[in-house]
Amino acid sequence: PSGSIADVLGRKWSLVAGCILAALSAALMLRADSLLWLMPAMFLGGASYAFRSGATQAFLYDNLAAGGGAGGYAGLWGRLLSVSYVVIAATTWLGAFLADRSFVWPYALTIASGLAAAGLAIGLREPPREPSG
Repeated sequence: PSGSIADVLGRKWSLVAGCILAALSAALMLRADSLLWLMPAMFLGGASYAFRSGATQAFLYDNLAAGGGAGGYAGLWGRLLSVSYVVIAATTWLGAFLADRSFVWPYALTIASGLAAAGLAIGLREPPREPSG
C-alpha cells in the first residue's frame, strides 16, 4: 500500500511520511510504560520503514533516469547501501553508549533526526513522471 501512496502522492511525500512516522514511533517508545503504548509504537516503526523503503529506491532511480544516468543506478545504490550499513553499525554502538547513561538520549536523537530528515525531504525535487494507466 505504501508503494501506491508513493506512486499517487509522490516519492518525496512518502519519504516525508516515513520520517515523521519514525519520529512518532520513537516518541511513543520513549513514553511506553505498557504494552498498550508499545504496540502502536512498533506498528508506526514498521509503517515508517514501509513508507521509506521503496520510495527511496524509486526516487533515486527516477532522478537518475531524468538526467540520463539510469544505467548507473545499481552501482550507486550499492554504494549507498554500503555507507548506510556502516552508519547503522556506528549509530548502534552510539545508541548503546547513550542508553547506558539514559534511555532518553537515543530516543530523543531518533525523534530529532526523524524530524530533521522530514524537513530535508520536503525540500527534495521530484522529476516529472508520466501518468500511469
